[in-house]
Amino acid sequence: MSWLTHHRASEELAGAAQVARWKGDVAAAQSQSLAAARAEASALAELGEEDPEQYGILAVSAAALYFKGDALEDAEKTAREALSRSDLPASYRYQLREIVWAVRWKRLKSAFSSEKLERPSSSCFSLHRATAFADLLYLMVLSLTSLATLRMPDSQPLMAIGYALLALNSVVLFRRP
Repeated sequence: MSWLTHHRASEELAGAAQVARWKGDVAAAQSQSLAAARAEASALAELGEEDPEQYGILAVSAAALYFKGDALEDAEKTAREALSRSDLPASYRYQLREIVWAVRWKRLKSAFSSEKLERPSSSCFSLHRATAFADLLYLMVLSLTSLATLRMPDSQPLMAIGYALLALNSVVLFRRP
């Protein structure tokens, strides 16, 4: 199969995922998005190193579809592999960095919406809050230490700091009775 065949299959699956999303079927939308991402990743593998422009298009598409399919590790891995290419055009680099940040932000948000953050009985409330705060600090340090490795434009470090402040605000809101 050629890369184009995989890409066309990905487009069909992504369209089906969008229809499922419009109908409110989140599980089907995620499943279709994940299948589309796998097809796009196959297209990316078939394409190889020959065309940086087309490689960028497919890499952004695959990473975004993995993100929509809630396969965050695969989304970040795909984006980082593509970012490691020195010949990747700048516009695709920017989009891939945005996907990496979206993955990190989604992980941060999920840390605050997990069961351990629901208000438990009063006897173990402080333990859960301390665990949540430690998780938050870990995610903030992880995000801020990656700023240098991503070689971001000037506005993105400010965006990362803004995300960190939003996360701290969530801790403050969480602590209120």
